[in-house]
Amino acid sequence: MVPTEHAVERLRGHLTEILDDVDADTLVSVFDTSQLATKNDLAVLEQKLIAAFRAEINTAITSQTRPLLIAIVSTAVIFAGSLLAAIRIA
Repeated sequence: MVPTEHAVERLRGHLTEILDDVDADTLVSVFDTSQLATKNDLAVLEQKLIAAFRAEINTAITSQTRPLLIAIVSTAVIFAGSLLAAIRIA
């Protein structure tokens, strides 16, 4: 929804009550009304950020889990081999 000229002038009037005319005009001119985000735009952005965050978390967990699993299996194999060697010696 793009604000109407009436809405922009009303906002400028409210800002003038708080700020002086120059500051109110500067603040209103900063906002390009065709570039303002809608609630739908923010919802889409939120979903994209959540998806990106989940992908990052998944990548981080996966990259840490594989080496840990390999280390655990290797340790179990070494322990089993050492145990069998100890049984043979005894």
